[in-house]
Amino acid sequence: MRYLRQVRAALAVSTVVLLFGCTTADAGDGPADDGGGGDRSATGGSAPPAEASDGASPRVVAPPADPAAALDLAGAVAAGPADLGDGFVPQDPFESEPTTWAVLDEGCVWRREALPDEVLASLSRYSEHPAPDARDEPLRVMSSVTVHRSTTVADERMAATLEEGLRCPEQTLREGERITGLRSEGAPYGVRGQLAADDMIHEGGEYHGQGPGGPHPYLWGVARLGPVTVALAVKGTRGYDEEDVGALLNEGLELMLSRAESELR
Repeated sequence: MRYLRQVRAALAVSTVVLLFGCTTADAGDGPADDGGGGDRSATGGSAPPAEASDGASPRVVAPPADPAAALDLAGAVAAGPADLGDGFVPQDPFESEPTTWAVLDEGCVWRREALPDEVLASLSRYSEHPAPDARDEPLRVMSSVTVHRSTTVADERMAATLEEGLRCPEQTLREGERITGLRSEGAPYGVRGQLAADDMIHEGGEYHGQGPGGPHPYLWGVARLGPVTVALAVKGTRGYDEEDVGALLNEGLELMLSRAESELR
């Protein structure tokens, strides 16, 4: 049974990249944060390396100048329940502490730390679609926006995140929730028809939660426009197949990229 609204026009490159990560054999996943991304040449698993881009076409005119403006931008861009479809509600807590962001530690466990100096603001929002059966876990979605002090810093973070995926093919999101079989693939602007962002990464894996059944699909994507990265993670659950999870990921990223581009002009 499916609960997702009709799929809007999804990002073409997202659909292509997600194909390798939507089966139980090839699934992969990412963190509950936005501060990452992908290397322009390396990929995880058996995915082919991305070709070198002829150059990005950043659509950034006026990046934020201070933390307050950056946090306002993040709040205007991050997706919430009303953006995800009928039946989605806020989790508790709904928003992260904006002076922190998620970090993958040496033990491949995600935790929140204080923002580094090179990041102006970071905001994550947590939404869920309650399950009709109380025994099942809800469908959970995390959206995140990080505003870096420069495009160079944001680009470096994109490269570092794919390296983290290669280092940690199994990751712990929180107690009782983990990802296995993580795979990653990046697509800079102009590669494989990717024209939506200056850089983009998708990761897919299998989500092992506390509810019955599973594992379920878990997908995560991050995209960069200038100094801003937007990300969305979807924790699958019973009643949602790979197509549902992939469509929700694509729609959420598409929406946030559109908002980010409007805010940066």
